[in-house]
Amino acid sequence: AHRSRDIYEGCLYESVTCTNMILRLLLSVFVVQVIFIGIIYVTMISNYSKLAESADIPLLRTTSLRSLNIVNNNSSPIKNRTESLNVPEHVVQKSGKVSTFLLIMVSVRPELFRVRECIRDTWYRGFNDSEDVIMRFAVGTKGKKQDVVTRLQNESEVHGDLVLMGHIEDHWITPTRKTLSMIAWAHENVDFKYFMKSEESTFVYVKNMISELRKRPTTDRLLYGKMQFKRKPIRKNSEWADPDWDLATTYLPFPLGGGYILSSDLVELLARKKDYLALHPNEDTAVASWVAAYHYERRDDKLWCVTPFNKDKKLEGKCEAFIIARFCYGLQGDELRKWFNILAKPL
Repeated sequence: AHRSRDIYEGCLYESVTCTNMILRLLLSVFVVQVIFIGIIYVTMISNYSKLAESADIPLLRTTSLRSLNIVNNNSSPIKNRTESLNVPEHVVQKSGKVSTFLLIMVSVRPELFRVRECIRDTWYRGFNDSEDVIMRFAVGTKGKKQDVVTRLQNESEVHGDLVLMGHIEDHWITPTRKTLSMIAWAHENVDFKYFMKSEESTFVYVKNMISELRKRPTTDRLLYGKMQFKRKPIRKNSEWADPDWDLATTYLPFPLGGGYILSSDLVELLARKKDYLALHPNEDTAVASWVAAYHYERRDDKLWCVTPFNKDKKLEGKCEAFIIARFCYGLQGDELRKWFNILAKPL
């Protein structure tokens, strides 16, 4: 009887020990699973956050603009926004950004020194950087000879209105990259309600422009310009060729690249997504495609006037009496100054 009882107790002890081992093993497996699931969960949340951040991007492309190294007047990374923008103290916010209602950025080639002087002497004459308007020339300097860069730096020191972009090769085949750089610079350095992208051959009636923009009940969600509808892309044999356009048989409605307005919220969206935006060769159609996924007001207005010139450089056609911008395509040098002087006279 005693032997049987010992055998029974021994078996019972071994059974309990075995059960404990199994329970410990199961507990270890459970802990490992919890840790593994936790790692997967954290990874998924991280990836989801990144995807959510870019979920509203209309177009994706492997081309990255992480190399955007916007530089200031002295071709060095911007450190002091106030100093680099050369603006009065009363328009500087606590954040260090300057504040204005309308920021105009004029895309102009480096060598066109006389064109910049012409703009300063005509449509921007009498306007000092203020709470109403700030104007800057965007100039790409990549690949330029040192004498040109030195002259640009000297010009910037005198006038304080140049944004020198050392990463941009300023050429007609790279307008989209430059425009995106202008948008990124504007978002980083200026607090504005509206951003105007302009060009060297565009005459801006600044007071009229501001007056028209102030009529809007809100300053949000606006793409404003001389809109083009149902334009078919040119596939080859043209400087405007766009052989890879495949979003539709025609371009999305877009503003003529000579000048257009973006509200600050749209500029912020584009600046944040700049690494993912498709760099279509024509910057005006590219901008329209970038904002296509958003809910915004697309405003077409005949006050943005294309000034037609005939082969003898004589003005043809008529525009409305109240003009906010004229696109003087094809004019350069003395001809541009001549017509800018004419257009500067009261309407």
